[in-house]
Amino acid sequence: MKYLFFILTVAVVLTSCSSDDDSNLVENENLTQTEILVNGSPWNFNNVEVITVERNDLELTNEELKNISQQNTFPQFIFNSNGTVLISNNGNEITADFIIVNNNMTLIAPDNSEFELINIEISESEFSYEQQFDAIGDNTSISSFWTSRIFFN
Repeated sequence: MKYLFFILTVAVVLTSCSSDDDSNLVENENLTQTEILVNGSPWNFNNVEVITVERNDLELTNEELKNISQQNTFPQFIFNSNGTVLISNNGNEITADFIIVNNNMTLIAPDNSEFELINIEISESEFSYEQQFDAIGDNTSISSFWTSRIFFN
């Protein structure tokens, strides 16, 4: 009888443990993009990856394009559940509204100016978007134009 009671107790404990694990997985899968951004804040610059090169008159290598991209300063993003984001860069801060539609994010500044982050990707550990860069040589008809993915974690 004690053996039967022990087996039933173990079965109940194991069942309740696995049930909790499954419910956590379901909860994480049901998070919205906004909730993931809010939960992961602050988002800090991590790295740059060159995606496409539209024009390369300067004959820069992918590594040189990546280095030029990384020379830019990238903001820190702190997303809030009310649909605003605090954008901080080099000591300057601005709060903007954000809207996500079809993997693009529109940032709307207090003066109603807009900036779009394209092809955003959001996971619990990473936030990224595409940005276009250009470099102009001594002769303005010689330039390079490429797209990089900017990663934050």
